[in-house]
Amino acid sequence: MRLSRESRYALIGLYVLGRRLEGSVVGAAELAAEADLPAPFMAKIFQRLTRGGLLLSHRGSQRGYSL
Repeated sequence: MRLSRESRYALIGLYVLGRRLEGSVVGAAELAAEADLPAPFMAKIFQRLTRGGLLLSHRGSQRGYSL
């Protein structure tokens, strides 16, 4: 099975986020740096995952994403 680049990046990003403590909020740029992926593309992917209900998006001083 062959996955698109966007799908691979989404899975890698979810894996990196899943290794964090439950409920921790992490920015897309930090996750992208940890996974060695392009930050703008990761932010776009995470926005789509949030709209799909797989992630939670947090605003304010502690903005980012969580599972």
